[in-house]
Amino acid sequence: MKTFTRREFLKTSLVGAGLTLAAVVTPDGIRILSAAEAEKDMAFQPNVYLRIAPDDTITVIVNKSEMGQGVYTSLPMIIADELEADWKKVKIVPAPAGAEYKDPVWGMQSTGGSTSIRHMHDTLRKAGAAAREMLVLAGSEALKAPLRECAAVNGTVRNMKSGKGFSYGKLVFEASRLPVPKDPALKKDAQLKYIGKAMQRLDVPDKSTGRANFGIDTFVPNMLYATVARPAQFG
Repeated sequence: MKTFTRREFLKTSLVGAGLTLAAVVTPDGIRILSAAEAEKDMAFQPNVYLRIAPDDTITVIVNKSEMGQGVYTSLPMIIADELEADWKKVKIVPAPAGAEYKDPVWGMQSTGGSTSIRHMHDTLRKAGAAAREMLVLAGSEALKAPLRECAAVNGTVRNMKSGKGFSYGKLVFEASRLPVPKDPALKKDAQLKYIGKAMQRLDVPDKSTGRANFGIDTFVPNMLYATVARPAQFG
């Protein structure tokens, strides 16, 4: 039986019948997507901490609360370093509540005790390294080059002999069909380019311009406000 890659499936399934194969829910109802639109909207997400879009945007999902200590930058640095990502393409989103985002040491989703780096370091390095290995393998197949000749270089996969390559965004579909490595090889210390370096904080621009949303900014229709009712006297 012939197997299909995700890209091949998108391009061939139902196209001959003049039909499309994906849909999205919009405020006006369900909108059917063409194969090209569906492919454009897909992303490579090998684990719960990382997502790479076709436009090369690298989104790191941070499972720790930013309280001024810098985890919205330090934790993405760990993934980005192993991923061999272009730092200019990295953005962050806070993780939603969910068991998959629990602290691997505490066993719950929590932030405190100056433990974010200590507890998440190994998990995030492996997450970035696994994604890098998958992208390099996808790149070698796309380039029709031996895997040993290909390497990740600043958000791209390149044939180090010919110099040809693809950005990560161009490889998201091919990489998505590959199995996630269970024990990826981590970079040697000399290969690290972000960890241990001074980096511009990712959360500062939005905080400086007022675009950042805080808890006090939350508003829903008909919301109520609570306050503490204090007694007039003790006793």
